[in-house]
Amino acid sequence: LLKATIMQRLLKNMGNYNVAVSEFTQQRLINHLKIDPEKTIMIPNGVTVSRFVNSGNKVRGRIIYAGRIVPHKHVELLVEAFREVKNKIPEAELHIIGSGICLESIRSQAADIKDCFVHGFLPEDQMIELLKSSWLFVLPSEREGSGIAAMEAMATGAPFVTVDYPNNAAKELCQFNCGLVVEPQGSAIASAIIQLYNNEALWKELSENALNVAKKYDWDMITNQMEAFFGTVVNNSGK
Repeated sequence: LLKATIMQRLLKNMGNYNVAVSEFTQQRLINHLKIDPEKTIMIPNGVTVSRFVNSGNKVRGRIIYAGRIVPHKHVELLVEAFREVKNKIPEAELHIIGSGICLESIRSQAADIKDCFVHGFLPEDQMIELLKSSWLFVLPSEREGSGIAAMEAMATGAPFVTVDYPNNAAKELCQFNCGLVVEPQGSAIASAIIQLYNNEALWKELSENALNVAKKYDWDMITNQMEAFFGTVVNNSGK
């Protein structure tokens, strides 16, 4: 993290423009790296919504995590939460997709929990099929620049639960009422999952909002923003 910060400080003066993928990241550029606000622009990451549209095969109680299995993602909190969820919701499933240095420790932690599947790496097509069938996405990460995996899940109509870490930009998405933000504790994550399972009306509301928000982040929309930005850069290049 220290090396990354040093690199950021070195690079900030090498260009006339700084593009952030979220408002959270943009504010970090301004507040922490002291970049002139007029030299920053926010163009979010996008999602190809058509690849993720659900065809009606959602499995109620199927929880998904997709991402790196590394310390700052705190997948161990999700496994801890699922142990509690499984006691209250016997039909619940947890699918963990991804690779990283913590994969084996997560497999060990989950070994005695029924219906807790630690897949490791999956080809993209298989991952997308699981996401399409997901009922809920959980992102317990301490540090996110925007939350691409959560956005992909939202494109399937799955709401998400994330955690209230200071550097978790995925929290921004919850302002659109498409997910829940909880304390970074296994018990808090479990309570949110159980709440959504027991309140189908709330889940449907969040699900509909998730899909509607994802459509606004479709790559067709984002590329228009990027094209306009490149036009600005070209027009100002001679000034």
